[in-house]
Amino acid sequence: MDNESVAPSPTHTKSTNIRGHVCPPTSKGWKVETRKENIPLQSHTKGTAAAILLPGYGGDRHGDDGSEPRRAHNAPLMIRDLQSLLQDATMDIKSHVASELNKQLSGLKEELGALANRTNQAEARNTDLTTKTQAHSQDIVYLHSRQVSIEEGLEDLNNRSRHNNIWIRGLPETVATEGLHNTLQDLFKNMLPNPSAQDLTLDWAHRTLCPQALNPATPRDIITCLHFFAVKKLLNTTRTTPPQFQGAWLSFYQYLAPSTLKKWRDLK
Repeated sequence: MDNESVAPSPTHTKSTNIRGHVCPPTSKGWKVETRKENIPLQSHTKGTAAAILLPGYGGDRHGDDGSEPRRAHNAPLMIRDLQSLLQDATMDIKSHVASELNKQLSGLKEELGALANRTNQAEARNTDLTTKTQAHSQDIVYLHSRQVSIEEGLEDLNNRSRHNNIWIRGLPETVATEGLHNTLQDLFKNMLPNPSAQDLTLDWAHRTLCPQALNPATPRDIITCLHFFAVKKLLNTTRTTPPQFQGAWLSFYQYLAPSTLKKWRDLK
């Protein structure tokens, strides 16, 4: 039984229901208005449903031929249409979201590809630099060993060129530079057994290149070069006590290269 055929009675309870009123069509489609009515309900009615009326469906709109208003038996069609619209909207949203995600992912893929290429290039350059650095390290080690070998060879040649030299310490400064040659020959003559004039030949003799000491008791050293190495060896073998000159004790040393002297001092 329809609700419109039931007369209101005291036993019936009243409830407020929203019914849709469809206005005439406009350029934008049907317009749906809502209004509140007090509709009597039977005691056995479980409840009423609020429906959104679309064009072609409705509660109070009369047909074009003056027939009775179409009732709520059209509600299943409306629900199916709503479901169809909801599905279409969902598909459109999913399609739009997927399209935007694909665009973003495409951009990210391009950036990651460019970054991967730059990383590969950097790794290749790093590998090349590492290889060259290792090769340079090996070359440096080899060149260092060659340098040490050359320096040792030069040091040996330098010492060999000084074999005939004698370093004399303690000769007083009273002996002038002009008289060093004759003074040293007389000194060696007294130290050698029956030397000849040729044995006493000196190539050169001079004091060390350093400032003269303020104290006369510490004279500058003298460096001289004997012409014959055999005479130098004879001086080393026949000398048993340190020689003296005018009461001053003299010391004789081998005149070595500065690098050899430094090594000798480091060993002490």
